[in-house]
Amino acid sequence: MTKRKIKLYVQEYIDYSKKNNPFSNVNYDSNIIFLNNCFISLEIIDAYINSELIDNQYVIKLLKGFQENILLLLHIFPKYNSLIFSTIKRNIIETILRILITINMDLNEKQISSMRFVNLKDLIKKNKIYKLSSNKKYIDSYFQLFADNSNVLHNNFSKDSNTITKLSSLNNSLRKDEIKSLNYFSNCIKHFLLFFLPNKFHINVRELPMSSIKMIQDSIEENEFNNFFSPTSN
Repeated sequence: MTKRKIKLYVQEYIDYSKKNNPFSNVNYDSNIIFLNNCFISLEIIDAYINSELIDNQYVIKLLKGFQENILLLLHIFPKYNSLIFSTIKRNIIETILRILITINMDLNEKQISSMRFVNLKDLIKKNKIYKLSSNKKYIDSYFQLFADNSNVLHNNFSKDSNTITKLSSLNNSLRKDEIKSLNYFSNCIKHFLLFFLPNKFHINVRELPMSSIKMIQDSIEENEFNNFFSPTSN
């Protein structure tokens, strides 16, 4: 069951979005998992940034960019468009990979920020972090998410579509497979923030300030919080 705080945030968002986008074709109730995960992820990022446990300024910068991309997804969601969504989702995956490289390799911000996805992927696959089976399955899922969203960008329009057809396709309701895809994507980023990031960045969650712990505790389910607070979580 979703925590009350997140329910309130999501409902406020839905009310705001319906008011400001009266002609939207989006069914908010069908996308509640995606919306919940977005707001949970925003809270987790805030908790980390405010905790001051992360002393790498480039990682802080990347987390803020992560946050901005989630907010952008929420901003354009009422006018859902798979092209724009896939572009932002790819940006988020690249941010995750940049964070992993920053944590595990002796490279500076300028070197990492200038890398394209293919370079980020190659570096990670050669690093020890990728050799562990417990890491590999998650990292491979990030690679696949990037590939899937690239396919959306490359194959969005049929060659025989006319201009009106293309325009009409830019604001459609979500198909069942798109809803499923968004749910999976949002679960992946929540898992990265809640378990993968603190584990690989050696963040001792028990050293988080009480305000940050409460922020996370009020956002996620009890079993998730117990796993998060466990020293063996990953």
